[in-house]
Amino acid sequence: MKDELGREEITMPDGRMIYSLPDGLWQTTFQDGRDVRIYPDGMTHTKYADGREAWTHDDGRTHTKYPDGREIWSHSDGATHSAYPDGRTIATFADGSTLHTYPDGREVATDAAGTMSIVNG
Repeated sequence: MKDELGREEITMPDGRMIYSLPDGLWQTTFQDGRDVRIYPDGMTHTKYADGREAWTHDDGRTHTKYPDGREIWSHSDGATHSAYPDGRTIATFADGSTLHTYPDGREVATDAAGTMSIVNG
């Protein structure tokens, strides 16, 4: 049934609540506390009961935020970028090489073969 704003609410037998909004947004609320929103452009945003949030884009990229402040971005080519509350970042590239950046500006790179080098610092 639609309300006065054009929103439709469906209660599923398993307790899920599904909402359809006039702007094309779909929202599902699960019994375990998850809240999933699917946007018209294909992006999905999920909030978990433990405080995590995750975004998935239609091109396969993902972004996850954790309650402890960590954030991880994953790209469709297999590369990832992680950011930590203490200011460190780690970029892992599709070939397996990494770049660690520290709050003091130091950068340490490791190539795909495992050879480590100081880039800056």
